[in-house]
Amino acid sequence: MGDFEKKDDHESPADHMIHQAEHATGYKGYIVMNNDGVLLRYNGFSQPEALQLAYSAISLYQKSKSTTLDLLGKEDGAVESVRIRSKKDELIMTQHGNFTFIVRQSFMERVMEEGEDGAAAPDPGHEE
Repeated sequence: MGDFEKKDDHESPADHMIHQAEHATGYKGYIVMNNDGVLLRYNGFSQPEALQLAYSAISLYQKSKSTTLDLLGKEDGAVESVRIRSKKDELIMTQHGNFTFIVRQSFMERVMEEGEDGAAAPDPGHEE
């Protein structure tokens, strides 16, 4: 089964990720593209914004991945996601198989909900 093929009749993994993102605090939009930068879906961006971000994000993600591997080696250098934060917004990029997923969220809304220090809430799927 491919990375984003339906597991059952209800919801594909891509649809599940989009659904989760849309219900996160501060959600503003998403982009799903293949790893060549071809847009597949987007919401919360104009088409020119989505195209420009798709083109730039692929290059940034690949450079981040290769630089991290060079600096940290294969065992510690696996890039799972890239986060870019401005004073107002945050972009989170991740790749899964042949697809890249980008979410834009309001950083200020997250700070207001999570506290003055802006500490991100713990990832429920991550154990320390």
